[in-house]
Amino acid sequence: TATPIPRTLLLTQWGEMAVSRLEGLPAGRQPIVTRIVSRERREELVARLRAAFAQGHRAYWVVRAVEEGEKHDKAAAETTFAELAAIFGDKVRLAHGAQKLDVREAALHDFAAGRAQLLVATTVVEVGVD
Repeated sequence: TATPIPRTLLLTQWGEMAVSRLEGLPAGRQPIVTRIVSRERREELVARLRAAFAQGHRAYWVVRAVEEGEKHDKAAAETTFAELAAIFGDKVRLAHGAQKLDVREAALHDFAAGRAQLLVATTVVEVGVD
């Protein structure tokens, strides 16, 4: 809702809330590479992921729903997760909006901490992973 916006503006104006201004990227930040890969090239992608994981890198595998709706997002994410977990084992985690919050947060935390190298997710990751 928009209810907090007037309160936040007022607290900021009165100096009751700290304000940070980000004017650039952190020093040394690597550029993020995003690619869309067709199903026909999936084996090539898996090979590239294996090589990246061997170097200690991590990756998101974002699943988009063919149809709108949480039920379809969940099914697509869970199917993809099962397929990739069969390939990469316990280094894969799953995050989607239909999960219980604690389960989703555990998956995101494992990925952020490096215990998982591949995060299969719906667009729930658009809000970011610390």
